[in-house]
Amino acid sequence: MSATGMRHTPRRASIGVTAPKTVFGASAKPRRALAPLAQQSARGRVAKASVGLATGAALVGGMMIGTTQHAAASELSNAPRLSKGDQSNSVERLQKELNARKGKNLPTTGYFGDQTAKRVNKLKSKHGLRTDGVAGRAVWKILLNDKNHVSGPSLSGKVSHKSAPKKRAVKASYSSNSSKGAKAVAYAKAQLGDPYSYGANGPGSFDCSGLTQAAWRSAGVSLPHNTNAQYSKARHISKSQLRPGDLVFFYSGMSHVGLYVGNGKVIHAPKPGSSVEYIKMSYMPYAGAARPA
Repeated sequence: MSATGMRHTPRRASIGVTAPKTVFGASAKPRRALAPLAQQSARGRVAKASVGLATGAALVGGMMIGTTQHAAASELSNAPRLSKGDQSNSVERLQKELNARKGKNLPTTGYFGDQTAKRVNKLKSKHGLRTDGVAGRAVWKILLNDKNHVSGPSLSGKVSHKSAPKKRAVKASYSSNSSKGAKAVAYAKAQLGDPYSYGANGPGSFDCSGLTQAAWRSAGVSLPHNTNAQYSKARHISKSQLRPGDLVFFYSGMSHVGLYVGNGKVIHAPKPGSSVEYIKMSYMPYAGAARPA
């Protein structure tokens, strides 16, 4: 016992606190985690790689664009001036270029006919160019420098021209036919391909009753320039009695007329934007028939 009469309570050693370890007498500082540094380093490498790839892609893309533009410029320098009657690989290329755009596909025949001229004019009209049916440098510049550009055939091939037959020689042939109906048919055949024009009865363009009027006029028979009036003036016949030269009427009100040529076909001038053509009678609703002479 102590002099004060109080007992000393023995102190227990604290086990909850541990003194920091020392290295050469100094307190050790905690080490920084290595994982974040590794991640940062990895990010840096990825970023550099991404920049490298982007730069490479840009360079390759630039080279491709430059190459494409160079190729288009090279082809443009070789592009020929094309018009109706031309025939070549260049015409086939023109048709393929036009088919790569919206619209009804052209037959890729390599021959520049009415359909090709019509599509060329449609493109020229869209771009404010004169619609003369000619595919010149301005047309090729449009076709070769947009996303619809196609490749082949080459534009450097030789272009030949096939002239349309002269109508005078063809028209002369109908004078030897004996019957008036045959003469009317021969005249109508000579007008195949002529454009439709409302109110026209030749030469060079026709509407439906204008074509039949002109055909029978060539045979010495006068007809009015109106479908109903023609039906009224001519002698009515049945479909089974049809022979070449007869007038065939279609649609309600007999609003359309053609010239019968045999084998169930007529020659007619269809509508604006089209040309004089052959067609099967069965393609239109039959309304009646008549024989002018």
